Amino acid sequence: MRLPFSVRRRGRLLSALLAGCSLLCLLSIARDGSAGRAASSSPDCQCEIVGSLGVASAAGSGANASLAAGPSLTPGRQQLDCQAIHVALIVGGQTATRYAVTVVKSVLFHRSTPIHLHLVTAGRAKRVLKTLFRTWRIPHLRVDYYDTATDQVSWLSNTHYSGVYGLLKLTLPSVLPRSLERVIVLDTDVAVTADPLQLWQLFGQLAERPGLAIGLADNLSDWYLSGKAGVWPALGRGFNTGVMLMHLARLRAWGWDRRWPAVARECAAKHGPAQLADQDVINALVRRHPGLLYRIPCYWNVQLGDHTQPELCYRSPANLPSVRILHWNSPLKVWGARRHRFAQHFHTLYMTYLDYDGGLLRRRLFACPDDGAEDDQDQLLAEDASGANSLAGPAAAGVSAGDECYEMRAEQRLVRRTHLYYLEYNYTAQGPHDVTLVSQLSLDRVQLLESLSRHWAGPISLCIYVTDAEAHQLATFVESSQVLRHRRNIAYHLLMKEGQFYPVNRLRNVAMENAVTDFVFLLDFDFLPSLGLYEHLRSEIARFSAQQRQQRVALIVPAFETFQYKLQFPASKAELLSRLNLGEIVPFRQEVFREGHRATDFTRWKSATQSYPVTWQADFEPYVVIGRDAARFDTRFVGFGWNKVSFIMQLDILGFAFRVLPNAFIVHLPHAPSLDVARFRFIPEYRHCINTLKVEYIKYLAKRHGVRALKYLSFRRDA
Repeated sequence: MRLPFSVRRRGRLLSALLAGCSLLCLLSIARDGSAGRAASSSPDCQCEIVGSLGVASAAGSGANASLAAGPSLTPGRQQLDCQAIHVALIVGGQTATRYAVTVVKSVLFHRSTPIHLHLVTAGRAKRVLKTLFRTWRIPHLRVDYYDTATDQVSWLSNTHYSGVYGLLKLTLPSVLPRSLERVIVLDTDVAVTADPLQLWQLFGQLAERPGLAIGLADNLSDWYLSGKAGVWPALGRGFNTGVMLMHLARLRAWGWDRRWPAVARECAAKHGPAQLADQDVINALVRRHPGLLYRIPCYWNVQLGDHTQPELCYRSPANLPSVRILHWNSPLKVWGARRHRFAQHFHTLYMTYLDYDGGLLRRRLFACPDDGAEDDQDQLLAEDASGANSLAGPAAAGVSAGDECYEMRAEQRLVRRTHLYYLEYNYTAQGPHDVTLVSQLSLDRVQLLESLSRHWAGPISLCIYVTDAEAHQLATFVESSQVLRHRRNIAYHLLMKEGQFYPVNRLRNVAMENAVTDFVFLLDFDFLPSLGLYEHLRSEIARFSAQQRQQRVALIVPAFETFQYKLQFPASKAELLSRLNLGEIVPFRQEVFREGHRATDFTRWKSATQSYPVTWQADFEPYVVIGRDAARFDTRFVGFGWNKVSFIMQLDILGFAFRVLPNAFIVHLPHAPSLDVARFRFIPEYRHCINTLKVEYIKYLAKRHGVRALKYLSFRRDA
């Protein structure tokens, strides 16, 4: 039976992908239906599929053999190769994690075999990467982490913009495990556009000749030909180290750790500081010991810097599909060099990987043995359910498809990809009474961040629910904002979109767990705090910490709202009271959910000059200041309904005293209702499931804390 056209096309696409065809070639196949037709109709596709696991052919010519695009074809593999390809990256600093993710996406998009990543990193960047890959759960991907050995290279004077991180590739033979004999080394400013297996197979040619230990592609700039003072020596135009094949076993046997420092010291004494970091050292070493060098075809490292000549490699538009790795080796990276003839084309390719949904890479495209991704998921769910401060309930339990609340419960099985500190963050807690504003949002609310940052000068920890493409939009927004671009005390944590409902409490937990201060102010993103509230809360925390040493206290900041889109924000409590009398500002949700803030006692607050205690009441959900590690939000509640009520209930049963601050306030700004609010208002089944989860949560509290939790059964049931 002849397969439907769409099925046949998908099969050709998969075969082309496994063959390592370029992304542009894949797009041509998607349009024209086959590799042959695509190649004949478009000069951008030179891809030949052989069987179901074929190879890509690429044409190229040139006088310089090392600059000619196109090796001999890799023989088509008759059976699946489950041997892992080893890839190493130096990820220096938290900003580099963003670029590393795009590199990894491009590798995983084109791979046809398991990948073993070796990440050399440290500090916050290491924590970011561990969290990311742990929650990404990519099958057939193993990731190992190694601390940076800066002490091995910091002695070498280096003027490259990457600083000491630009020298760390020199440490790989000693940092990586002795059992690892071969590794592909990639910079974080590259994008792989073909199956990395083809690059890995070049080790076979390297191994055939004893002595060859390092594979490099030609440098595509005239830097080493310039004859300028301070330029380190190189063979001809030199070689670029953004993509390398390192035969670690041979380098170690040759005495790498002893020989490169000797050459580097000699060159530094004669020529001055290394201007191109590790590249200068490796070029000087190769010039002195050319027998180490295996020349990689240039299309495995097409450099797109400010002073490079990539045309030396691909020469004509017909050879563009031959490009295997793009390398933006300039300070501005992909956002910089646009002077090359096909710069926009290459930029579009990069944006494809940048915006690509990383969740799609979880799919298994080949039948190698499982690497335990499912076990990792179960472990993550178990930790979420059994953490010391978590009341996640049955998150790790099985979910029956016959359950009337199946869709809502199924959300608890999701482990969403998490990228902490997506943008640069540099803040240290200013003493034991410092406080971080903690909040969560989706990208459609991000425009409020400028106003929030004007009202709150202290640290902010945000968790933002985004797609991969929206993450890029977020970075663009922040970096172009005159208000935000220089703030280094705002932490942007990303939770990648997956599932049907807004995971509000998971977002809150991520933001809270990653605050660097001992205290947090838990606030919804649609509120603006009173001016000077950060300083005021620090003084109140200090005062209560001295007075209430034995009892845990939750400080309540009274909440108000306005329905005016152009409100002149009240500069003081006196001005707020004046607006209350005029009806321009009212207590928050007094018409639709009075129970939520009734216990705050707004009448008393108006005349209060000292903080006063209040007791828990049913459905109470104030905005509070507490210790960062006091409790966590229950993640069974997603979307709209009871997500804050359950948290305040938990604080009450844990013995927290609630005190209302008399000179602090927040004001809610008007906005369109979210999708989850609309569901709550108009879908009875949704409200029924929320009520069901409420009862289950109270039973859970009773099981954990005894009969005193039964008082919480007096909540409002939403009909």
